[in-house]
Amino acid sequence: KMSDTYADHGPSRNEVEEVRLSELRHRFLAESASDVVWSMGLDGTVTYVSPAVENVLGYTAEETMQMSFDELLLPDSKAKVDGDLSRLRADMVAGRPPQGFRSDLKQRKKDGSIIWTEVIAYPLTGSDGSLVEIVGVTRDICARKKYEHELEEAREAAEAAIDALASVNAKLRRLATTDDLTGAANRRRLEDAVEAELARARRTSSGRVGRGKS
Repeated sequence: KMSDTYADHGPSRNEVEEVRLSELRHRFLAESASDVVWSMGLDGTVTYVSPAVENVLGYTAEETMQMSFDELLLPDSKAKVDGDLSRLRADMVAGRPPQGFRSDLKQRKKDGSIIWTEVIAYPLTGSDGSLVEIVGVTRDICARKKYEHELEEAREAAEAAIDALASVNAKLRRLATTDDLTGAANRRRLEDAVEAELARARRTSSGRVGRGKS
């Protein structure tokens, strides 16, 4: 009778085995990834951290799970995470579908150094819409941040060079058209002015002759 009841109301042995194998597959993928895979509750309690965290932060998975955000994150980065979690809680209270979030965060390594990480989090909900847990990925983006910094420096250097070139060109134009000591128009500027007036006079004269012929 017990076996009949189990067959009627519970999962079959094949279904249970499939769930177990699925969990093993996901755990294998998480522990084989170079990025840190993690999960936590809405209260911020970490429930899983993949071994890759030791390569990224220097802490073991067990050590990381015992640490607070204050220990792992710099103050401005912790404020970002607190804000993201607050918005997630507000969505749940209001009955809105919870949204995932992505942030670039500064984290402390075990050796005391600071690194940039990209954190992507996604809420998992049950069939009733309630939040089951938050899963996420953390990856080291120091190389990307270094490239972005170098690109910004290159842009600023290029803008400074353009400004300097414009200043030099303006000075050259002033030197070409004014006396360096008195600031008065020099001979070249006067010649240019005379040539411009002569050209204007020729155009005016040609126009008058053309009207006279007609």
